[in-house]
Amino acid sequence: MRSTVLALAALLAVPAPALADGIYRGASSVAGGRDPVCAGVTSMNAIVSGSDIRLDGAAYEGAEAPGTGTVKSDGSFTATKTTPKGNVVFTGRVTANRVTAQWKGPDCYGAIDLAK
Repeated sequence: MRSTVLALAALLAVPAPALADGIYRGASSVAGGRDPVCAGVTSMNAIVSGSDIRLDGAAYEGAEAPGTGTVKSDGSFTATKTTPKGNVVFTGRVTANRVTAQWKGPDCYGAIDLAK
């Protein structure tokens, strides 16, 4: 029994599988905000390599800068894009086939949904 528990504990400590590595494509959708740029859907890509994630594309108009963050072993991540108006922060999850996240910026908020 003890060896089963130790084996299970070792499995849980393993980092996220390399299956999540790759390029994910999709869109960012604005859900709301207080600025005229807070509308619509824009193209978004994510590149996942190990525990690194890079988000390319505009979360919304004026937020085109790339964002970077760290993917935890459970697939959750936080990434930040720095824009002239302030940071856009993404909180989400990476799986073998999808990257999904909610984001909040200085003017707008929304979500991304990307697929491999």
